[in-house]
Amino acid sequence: MRNVILAILALSGLSCGAACTSSNPNAPSAPAPQSLAECLTAKGVKLYSAAWCGPCHRQHELFGADAAKLDIVECFPDPADPYRESEECQALGIEAFPTWILPGLGRLEGVRDPELIGRLAGCPL
Repeated sequence: MRNVILAILALSGLSCGAACTSSNPNAPSAPAPQSLAECLTAKGVKLYSAAWCGPCHRQHELFGADAAKLDIVECFPDPADPYRESEECQALGIEAFPTWILPGLGRLEGVRDPELIGRLAGCPL
């Protein structure tokens, strides 16, 4: 009997859906959707880049203003020594730029479509 009641409650909630919350002026508004870049960062996706790398600039342009929300690791951070690679990039063996590292999935090298990175990382588009 308990299962029947739970099923009825669940079905009645499903049939109401968004209409119930949108008609209630006191209902809290839904949070704004997260940008793709914010989702990638939340999932631990990192973009390894170099300031002198033309394809890296192109990759950043594909994200537009949201590129600032990506977790970007500059592999050559010292302008006084532009050939000295960061320890993190050395440890990971980053040799091509840009390089994306997706936790649990591996790495992708080169400029990639943001939607592809999002799908692979499990971010809603």
